[in-house]
Amino acid sequence: MYSFWKGPVTILIGSVFSILLFKGVIKPERASSKYFLSFILLVTAVVIHSRTFVFYTKYVSEYLSTILIAYAIVLSVNAKSLLSAILENGTLVKIGILSYSIYIWQQLFLGRRAWQPWLQMLNGSPVYIIILVKVVATAIIATLSYYLFESKFLKLKSRFK
Repeated sequence: MYSFWKGPVTILIGSVFSILLFKGVIKPERASSKYFLSFILLVTAVVIHSRTFVFYTKYVSEYLSTILIAYAIVLSVNAKSLLSAILENGTLVKIGILSYSIYIWQQLFLGRRAWQPWLQMLNGSPVYIIILVKVVATAIIATLSYYLFESKFLKLKSRFK
C-alpha cells in the first residue's frame, strides 16, 4: 500500500518548498485576514488525500495534498495564524525537539504485537495496552537519548561554526 508520507516525489516537493522559502524566492505573506487560511489548507489537504474523498485520484490527490501542506507551512512561517498557534503549543514544541530521537528509536517499538522479549508479559493483553506501553517506552528512551547524547553533540556542533 502506498503511504502518504512515503515516496520520493512527496519528499522532493517538501524539499523544493523549503529551499525556495529559505532562499527568499517564496516570501510568506503577513496578512491578518489570512488567520484561518493555513489551517483550512491543511484540513483540505487531509480531505483530498483521503481515499474516501469523492474526487480522489491516486497520485493527483496525494501530490496536490503535499503541495497544499507545504503552502500551509509557508503561510505559517513568521505569521500569527491558527496553524502557527497550534504548532507553537508547548507540548508540540517539546515533541519537535525530541523528533529526531523519536525517529531513531521508534523502529524498535513499531507494531501492535508484543514481539520484543521485554514485552512478552503483555502477550494476550488488549492492543491499546501494548501500544500505550510502546509509546511510553519510546518517549522515555527518546528523551534520555536526547538529553544524554544528542544535546551534547548539538553543543559540540555550535563550537565548530
